[in-house]
Amino acid sequence: VDEDHLPDDEKAALQWERYRARNRSLIVDVFEGQLRSQLTCCKCGTSSSTFEPFRYLSVPIPSNHIDRASLRVVFFPLPFSLSKGEERQQLMRYSITVP
Repeated sequence: VDEDHLPDDEKAALQWERYRARNRSLIVDVFEGQLRSQLTCCKCGTSSSTFEPFRYLSVPIPSNHIDRASLRVVFFPLPFSLSKGEERQQLMRYSITVP
């Protein structure tokens, strides 16, 4: 499969399935996820996404003297790929504001 031309959700599902095939455990099921990084060329507008598994996610909070920082996380419930007739689960969005 030429993953470069797939939509991000399909590309993410393929890469997560490949990772899960090599790393089957309860720890992976409960504590690991997949992070999307996206680069966009400022000249031509072409973008490229990569997907990486993670167990720990460090989120830097900027110290630019603002009163609050907001963090938004979007949770994509498993399974990514659907069987025929199966309904897609809704995305869950979480947001937290910290001083």
